[in-house]
Amino acid sequence: MPVVDRRDFGGRFDVIESAARLANYRYLEIQTMEMIAGWCHTTPEIHIKATMGQHVYEDAQRADQLGRRLAGLRSRRDRAEAPTDEFVRLCEKIWHASTTIERLIGVYRVLKPHLCSTYLYHAQCCDPYADEATQQLLDTLSTAVQSQINWANGVIDSYLADPVTRKLARAWQAELEEALYESGGVAGTGVEAHWLPYIPPVKGNDPPGKLLPHERRALKASQTGSSVRPKATYSFVKKCPPTDHPVVQSPFWFSDDVAVHRAYKGNHKPGSRPWFAETMYRLLYGEIDTVDRIGKLICEFPDLPWEMRLELAQQQWDEARHINMIAKVAQDLGAEPGSLPWHPYFWRLTQNQDDPLERLAVNNCWAEARLCNILHEWMKLAAENGDHKLAELFDYILADEIVHVDLATRWIRKLCEDDPERLLHLKEWATETARQIMVFQANAFGGMRPVDPADQEIRLSFA
Repeated sequence: MPVVDRRDFGGRFDVIESAARLANYRYLEIQTMEMIAGWCHTTPEIHIKATMGQHVYEDAQRADQLGRRLAGLRSRRDRAEAPTDEFVRLCEKIWHASTTIERLIGVYRVLKPHLCSTYLYHAQCCDPYADEATQQLLDTLSTAVQSQINWANGVIDSYLADPVTRKLARAWQAELEEALYESGGVAGTGVEAHWLPYIPPVKGNDPPGKLLPHERRALKASQTGSSVRPKATYSFVKKCPPTDHPVVQSPFWFSDDVAVHRAYKGNHKPGSRPWFAETMYRLLYGEIDTVDRIGKLICEFPDLPWEMRLELAQQQWDEARHINMIAKVAQDLGAEPGSLPWHPYFWRLTQNQDDPLERLAVNNCWAEARLCNILHEWMKLAAENGDHKLAELFDYILADEIVHVDLATRWIRKLCEDDPERLLHLKEWATETARQIMVFQANAFGGMRPVDPADQEIRLSFA
């Protein structure tokens, strides 16, 4: 029996309109990616911070997929266009939200639900034959966005047990939804008539379905007295608020007093269970620091090459996974949250540079390269003490860290290939900064770790 295909040719959008809408969607995916990334270091709740790191990469992946489809619609792969000035101002308003609950509501109960429903609407409007690629992509993206929304709804509900918080949250959401409606939405075209299966004929003219695409656009322009699609001219810059160290929930705490760190350093035998418990606890702080610094980098430098930003987003996801992994191991080993401090020295020296490559030169090309050597030693100690699961865990983390070192090494070399003076400056600045960090760590944590060969000199992977 032959297969019966009940689909028919024809869709609501032509190639140009479909591409324009995808460019709007890509703009919003990048906006939410940057917002979530930039919020990480001022979000105290570690479980939310870690999931934000995951969502940054998911948003970046969707933006990249939209870019690939844009290229298939004879548009630029890097195209990302804001629909209206009012929509940009809505994004700016949400970006400046100061509390976790306001941020979650802005992104996960206003922007993302609207984006999800728009994906579904556009998918239903696609020509099932001619634009099947867009249809399948948007169906896939809507499912991924809905998964994020489901997670956030559970977290938001946990905040709403308090009547005062619930009242403020409802008012905030209503305010944003009104602004969303007034802005015309992510496509700038107003509220879509989702229930209409076709575009009704225009009285006195041929039905739009019988016109060529450029003729339909001209007809619509003549009826409205303006261009078919609005163009935004307003923009804003995301600048993360300065902090002395990442913001983390109690009982985690920071101290820059060497004497305090010495007082909390245990005299455990390297490789013993108490030694690994203390080590994992300190490594957890380092992973939190890294999630936050990579998020800050993604947010504050939107002009970096897109391919580089996509790799940085993947690194942030990797580090977010490390938070969950290491927190579990530390708990299993008996480490008590808040039992040890962490220092703000690393963050203070490496998170306020105007040159993003300076941050990467120290963070990835020195610190993470150094951690690779340390992980090798920890793997050996764990295996020698019969803890093969722990050794395997270190091996997985090591695999990620090698990728992160390679990421920064490649991009620093590529972006400096025609600028030897900048490369020399990066080497000198990173070497001096790394030396200051090592002096502090040697005074505060001396004797905690196995001897790392890289401690004998400053080694930068890009040099």
